[in-house]
Amino acid sequence: MKSNYKAKLNSALHGIEIAYSKPDDSSLTLLETIISPPGYMVKMVLSYLYGHSLPSGGDKSEWQIPLIFKGLTFILTDYKRYKCKIYGQKNGNLVGTSLRKKLEIASNIMNSYISEESKAYFDAEDIFLQNNYYKISSIYDDFYEQLELMIAESPSKKVKCDGVKDIGHFLNMEIERKRKINGYLIATTLFFFAITEVLLDACFALGDRQGLTYKEFRSLDWSTRFKMFFDLSSDASLSSDYNDLLQVRRYYRNVPVHGDPVFFFPLKDFGLIPANYDSFNTPQMMPSFSIEKADVRDYLRLYDRVISYFSCGESSKYAYIYVESDFPIPIRKKSAEELKKYMTSQSEFEEELRHRSLYQDALDNMEI
Repeated sequence: MKSNYKAKLNSALHGIEIAYSKPDDSSLTLLETIISPPGYMVKMVLSYLYGHSLPSGGDKSEWQIPLIFKGLTFILTDYKRYKCKIYGQKNGNLVGTSLRKKLEIASNIMNSYISEESKAYFDAEDIFLQNNYYKISSIYDDFYEQLELMIAESPSKKVKCDGVKDIGHFLNMEIERKRKINGYLIATTLFFFAITEVLLDACFALGDRQGLTYKEFRSLDWSTRFKMFFDLSSDASLSSDYNDLLQVRRYYRNVPVHGDPVFFFPLKDFGLIPANYDSFNTPQMMPSFSIEKADVRDYLRLYDRVISYFSCGESSKYAYIYVESDFPIPIRKKSAEELKKYMTSQSEFEEELRHRSLYQDALDNMEI
């Protein structure tokens, strides 16, 4: 560790000492709980203070260590690795709070040191990506299901029109319904493309990287990254769906996200007009009630087919299986190559992930 960080840590931890005799647990009570900073950061700070690995803890605890601060003895322990607890005498509340604050300050110093050190790992791409597949797909599924329910409704069976007033009311209801359908379609589309981003990252991690770094890969546009793993020339259906995807992505993803403006210019005797009247056929110009249920169904079936391409494609099927495991995505080449050893068949790959999942569960449950 660099000397400037050591000096800061030593200053923050001044007055805290290791107690080499453990107090009677029955005389202690819970004084403080530390959730932020997280448990692993407090563990780093205490390991620095202790000089080596911390003593093991009890049930649901990885470590436990007795400390002396301001003449009082405390026991610090983690709970399932994510938070820390400070136990002490009942009359030690104020000192316990002071101890917690000192540990939080020291943890922030340690965090700054880790942030600086991590730059080398990022530069070397010795990293993993958060796997957000389930988080994103669950939201996508919710919007998808709601959209299917909305387009399945038949408003004509619900409203009986007896005159102009009723007709007007019916039309207003239908306009509002289509406006909501349009909104749900946009939301469904946004999360569909978010799913493809996770899948493409996994394809890159476990597939042919074509000499690219992850940073270079991510700098490519979506269509280029998609075509790295799908050969459009060998599959007419895929090629057709790809072209449809580009249109959908432009109108129902890019326009809402980026606000893609339509420009007008003033023309004498005509007012403001667009440069091309085809602009009137774009979603941002068309009223939301103009959307047709058949079109929405086509979009949903398109999304279904594209996800099936990922799950079945030779260059993507292992990536699809992997994101469903919920494990972080390995950009780190050594870890990716280790996984590739099991990509001889889907069953072997799934079995390896199952073993890893069981091991992770045992870790999370503090069984090992």
